[in-house]
Order: sequence, then structure tokens, then C-alpha cells
Amino acid sequence: MTQALGEDNRLKPLQLSTIRSHYTPHLSLRSDDLDETMSALKAFGIKIVQGSHETPGAGTWLYIRDADLNLVEFFQDFSSIG
Repeated sequence: MTQALGEDNRLKPLQLSTIRSHYTPHLSLRSDDLDETMSALKAFGIKIVQGSHETPGAGTWLYIRDADLNLVEFFQDFSSIG
């Protein structure tokens, strides 16, 4: 995550990206088993920011923030569900 400098060359307050329905800057990673991924994340103490949610006809997804507060999506599409 980058943080902007103000005119005085001091860091501006950190602005976290907001999760919006149409577009949110983030890294997206495919998961073959989102339930297993969610369990592993929780076992490591990683907070789920949003999800898991189902997008009809597409798949399920969840968001976390990494150590640098970047937004990361884990997504399981329906084609990988056996």
C-alpha cells in the first residue's frame, strides 16, 4: 500500500480502500475450497473483513486485509465445486 505525501513532505493520513459493489482496487486469489481457506485464515488469526458471500451464477468470495492493509479477495467459482 502506498501512502501519499502532503505539500510539507509529511505523510497524509492513511485512507483504506472502501469495498464497493462495482469496483474496489484489490488483489484477487482463486481458491479451490473457500470454506477450507476461511478456516485456515481464521486459524492464523486473520480477520475476515467481508464475506463469505455468494454471487449468483458466479461463485463465493471473501475479503481480508494483509499486513500492509491492502484488500485481498479469495474467490471460489462454481466450476471448481465438485
